[in-house]
Amino acid sequence: ARRSDVNPEITERFEFFVAGAELANGFSELNDPIDQYQRFKGQVDAKEATGDDEAMHMDTDFVKALSYGMTPTAGEGIGIDRLVMMLTNQHTIRDVLLFPAMRPEAPVVEAPIVNDANTCKKCGHDIQEELKPAKKGKGMFCIDGNACKQRASERT
Repeated sequence: ARRSDVNPEITERFEFFVAGAELANGFSELNDPIDQYQRFKGQVDAKEATGDDEAMHMDTDFVKALSYGMTPTAGEGIGIDRLVMMLTNQHTIRDVLLFPAMRPEAPVVEAPIVNDANTCKKCGHDIQEELKPAKKGKGMFCIDGNACKQRASERT
């Protein structure tokens, strides 16, 4: 979301609630190429520092496109599942999820990961040939991010 002209510490966004339930999010689109570059840079730096495979990459093509100019734009995202939940009088979003795999029958309890300097911080994997040190010496991470995610999901 775009930073506020009045207070740059906050962004222009809102949440729409009906009967105490969040139904949608709204926002002014970020159209400042310098601000967007700085945000991407912050995510890249965080990714390198922590080894987070899900952090955004630097999208220089997008920043370049913004530099040509983008008119002020707003957006809104409605949560269809939340709307269906309200229309069908369900008490939890899990009752209306389309994919049963996302609807666990019982609460999932994560297995504890051994916090050892020689194991992956995310999944607990301990085969040294498949691990790499995190940036700035903050533990170890799996070289294969997809395998790491799979192992982490199997632990639950």
